[in-house]
Amino acid sequence: MSFCSLNGLRVLRGSLTLPRLGRWHADLVVDTNAPLTGRVTTTFGEGAMSFAGTVYRGDVFQDSFHCRIVGGANGLSKELPAKYYRGVPMRLPLQDLLAECGETLSASADEAVLARLLQKWTRTRGPAAHALAELADLGEASWRFMPNGSLWIGREGWLEVDFPHQLLRSDPTDDRIEIASDLPLLRPGTVFAGRRVSAVVHSFGPDKTRTEAWIERDGLLDRFKGSLVSIIRSVMSEVDYHKPYPARVVVQDSDGTLQLKPDSDRIPGLTGVPIRYGIPGVTARVPPGTRCIVEFENGDSRTPIVTAFEPGALIELSFDGGSRSIARVDDTADCGALSWASDPSGKSLTLSYRRPGTLVAVPFLALAFPAVKATPDAGEIAIESVIRSGAPKLRA
Repeated sequence: MSFCSLNGLRVLRGSLTLPRLGRWHADLVVDTNAPLTGRVTTTFGEGAMSFAGTVYRGDVFQDSFHCRIVGGANGLSKELPAKYYRGVPMRLPLQDLLAECGETLSASADEAVLARLLQKWTRTRGPAAHALAELADLGEASWRFMPNGSLWIGREGWLEVDFPHQLLRSDPTDDRIEIASDLPLLRPGTVFAGRRVSAVVHSFGPDKTRTEAWIERDGLLDRFKGSLVSIIRSVMSEVDYHKPYPARVVVQDSDGTLQLKPDSDRIPGLTGVPIRYGIPGVTARVPPGTRCIVEFENGDSRTPIVTAFEPGALIELSFDGGSRSIARVDDTADCGALSWASDPSGKSLTLSYRRPGTLVAVPFLALAFPAVKATPDAGEIAIESVIRSGAPKLRA
């Protein structure tokens, strides 16, 4: 049996690239003129170790099958629909993501990261890899595919490893070492010879392997993908979270936040979205169907906010927590009422005043013939005014 085989077929030569962040891939030349597709297993050292993956691309050339194998089911390139999460552990959106793209979660994934609570998270429509990278960022975690094809996510443990090997080269200028060993045992995310391993490339022929390892530098991203992933994330964040989205109000909850249905399918339905009014102390009640603009504060998928409304209906607008209607010019005012009553005999007349908001009139002057009597003997009656109507949609 050969040193390396693909589904039992002899591998003439190849390389296995293992990043600390991302999926591994193997570039192989296989001794067959029949192309392979789908799930495959690359085996080393007569079955001593194996890597489960999927044929990403391949073709037959000069009676050999040249191919690239990627870790897992090759599902991270699948475009997923938008989805919104609120008050859930990270495990839920991660498992949803993996289920939708056909990948599986490793049994060794970091439970502390999976249990991390996401107050709000918006998954935009797009490749699963972008959503996975963002989830890992939110959990301050790394992710990569394991040899068995499952996806691991978690905080690096940096366990120290050692095995029989021969040091062939050490390049301090590039923080890179090269070793020879019987099997491709070195992995990223470990400590080897006192140094943290960031990325590994195993190159092999019919009977031997050589390993190049890049040593970790400061930062969460590994040496292979740091610059590229930073650029991609920056661009995607600009596209997805730094522009306004028109939306429709589904309902306004009792705490004043909104449930929204964005027009674009790049953004899922949102709940618990606060309103930024632009003026201190202002709150509003709006009916379902109101048109608005939703944005993401600081380009953060966890902080959707409504920043503007289109012209339309308004239930109520309040200032500084007030609950009373605001009066306007020409609104009516209640100043109470003056009334009179004459004696049936025609010998007296009584004048009374009813204060605003009361039902009982109080007499203040009695005219009797031939005399006049005041009740009380001396005093003053104020004519008070209380505004009884106002702007029905304004409160202060």
